[in-house]
Amino acid sequence: MSDETKVKLISFIKTFGTAFLVAAATTLVAANQIEWTIAFWGAVATAGLRSAITAVIAPYLPVKLGGRKI
Repeated sequence: MSDETKVKLISFIKTFGTAFLVAAATTLVAANQIEWTIAFWGAVATAGLRSAITAVIAPYLPVKLGGRKI
């Protein structure tokens, strides 16, 4: 597995974990049981979409702005 893939995997895990913890904490504060709502899955989907867009546009951005050299 390449270093770039490892970095993206770690980023995805961090984003998913953050979305999960925020959704779980919000739900636990509001009620005593966790419901898998559209808000939770929307946050997860948004994180995935963000990663996908970053991966697609990275080759076209300057390295100073977070792009990568081809």
